[in-house]
Amino acid sequence: MTTWRRLLGYLWPYRIALGLAGLCMVVLAVTTGSYPILLDLLTTILVQGAGEQAVLAAVHKSLQGLARVGVHFDEGQIAHFLSSQVIPLFGTVVAFKAVSQAGRFFAMGYVAQRVIRDLRNQLFTRLVNQGSAFFARQSTGHLISRVMNDVAQVERAATYAIPVLIGDALKVISLGAVCLIQYTELSLVAFVVLPVAVLPIVQFGRMLKRYAKRGQHAVGGLTHRISEALGGIRVVHTYGAEAHEVQRFEQANEHYLKIMMKSVFVRAVQTPAMELIGVMALLMTLSYAVGKVDSGDIRPGEVVGFLLAMVLLYEPIKAMGRLNGIIMPGVAAAERVFEIVDRAPDIQDRPDAKVLQSDPDTVRFEGLGFRYTEEGPWVLRELDLQLPRGKMVALVGGSGGGKSTAAALLPRLFDVQEGAILFDDVDVRDLTQESLRDRVAMVSQETYLFNDTVHANIAYGCPGATAEQVEQAARHAHAHDFICALPEGYETNTGERGVNLSGGQRQRIAIARAFLRDAPLLILDEATSALDTESEREVQQALDALMQDRTTLVIAHRLSTIRAAHEIVVLDKGRVVQRGQHDALLAEGGLYGRLAGLAEG
Repeated sequence: MTTWRRLLGYLWPYRIALGLAGLCMVVLAVTTGSYPILLDLLTTILVQGAGEQAVLAAVHKSLQGLARVGVHFDEGQIAHFLSSQVIPLFGTVVAFKAVSQAGRFFAMGYVAQRVIRDLRNQLFTRLVNQGSAFFARQSTGHLISRVMNDVAQVERAATYAIPVLIGDALKVISLGAVCLIQYTELSLVAFVVLPVAVLPIVQFGRMLKRYAKRGQHAVGGLTHRISEALGGIRVVHTYGAEAHEVQRFEQANEHYLKIMMKSVFVRAVQTPAMELIGVMALLMTLSYAVGKVDSGDIRPGEVVGFLLAMVLLYEPIKAMGRLNGIIMPGVAAAERVFEIVDRAPDIQDRPDAKVLQSDPDTVRFEGLGFRYTEEGPWVLRELDLQLPRGKMVALVGGSGGGKSTAAALLPRLFDVQEGAILFDDVDVRDLTQESLRDRVAMVSQETYLFNDTVHANIAYGCPGATAEQVEQAARHAHAHDFICALPEGYETNTGERGVNLSGGQRQRIAIARAFLRDAPLLILDEATSALDTESEREVQQALDALMQDRTTLVIAHRLSTIRAAHEIVVLDKGRVVQRGQHDALLAEGGLYGRLAGLAEG
């Protein structure tokens, strides 16, 4: 019930539309409940004639039930009206029912679509605010599945469940009341069988919820397979691994099929079981009614009216029986959605966090220790580092030495377990994330461009930038000339991950993005390592311009890019083993000397 209460909380902002839908449901239930009585009277008129005496007898019989519950009418006036107006009245009732049905559908659709929009917005907001550690443990495909597939399941349940739970329940109450009041004797016979339906409905619901959870997890696996294969399609093609990827997808798809076939079987059995119960009730009632009509205790019109009531009852009852097959997957999906919505981000501002008001004179790493998990190995230990204002400090070392991790700690993508990172004398954990990251720009080896225009990619992080500011940043990054040569200039779409551009072009757009941000603290993480010699020369010129008057932390394998560093810090297995300037470190030898020898070789 907690999940349902939370979902109902999303309905409150749309209570007016929900109230309109409720009013339509009431009108729909009342008009549906009047069908059997009107058909009873029509049948009586057709069988016994349209005279007022025949109609009076039918009305008298029909209103006996209402009289038993204290409702009284002038039978003569009713008979006089019905003898000439029953058909137009029936038409009016049908029209009211049609309008209320359309109104209910539109109002519920209006509410459901907006609730799902709000839920999807909240889910995505929570997702993008999670820390890097969260995404390191999660599959992108599974997360996409939660935002799209799981929320779609909630939408289906919300759109279908509320009209059934309220509207169809009102129909059942309305028609049930008509049957019990107007056709008491026949109703008691038919309703003996209906309680038998409760047990299978409950059992079917439990089974469907179980299979729904498994199915949604399997859909996440399929989405993961698709996103991974398409994201790495060049590697797939280069290594001729198409058949391998197809096989992995087919295995995941087969797993999904097995789960869904179990769900299909339960749904396939559920509907006939409900129908069998309904038919049993109908046959028992007909057998009883035949004898009563022959003896004159029951009019033919009563039987026709009651049978119509049973037919009309069957649809909402069947819909309520099918409800499990839609609600249970929706509840399971909502639970998966709320797992993310309720998850607090790994990195949060402290209640008394301060806004960084000015650029720091010194950034210091003091006794820094970090590991990605509590049980995992230490990636950094006892790291001491100073980044003086306007100077360049470089981190070098072998792969896995902790260089990129140290760079990721600076904008607080992760929190350290030991020591601290200080902006002057303030721990970064005492600063708001927004003010901290507003002073940091990064250019990395894996440049990420969004599937948008060149202008939008340069202006990312500075959405209010003018065309002149974007162009100026591109000129500083030595990118303006090649951008102008593109088919649509700055409005050219870069493609997904910048696939329409070369590696050097992507890097210079990323550098232009950093220029436009104009942050005082710059991180360059292997920014030229994936480029050819010509592209590296062009990009390096742009980087040299970008580093002017900025505090810069550089990570590089190519030692040519860090010769002018104020200090070079050599890391090995997360610890500092050497530090100094280029010439002194070369003379000292050690790990730096070996790395320099490999670079020259």
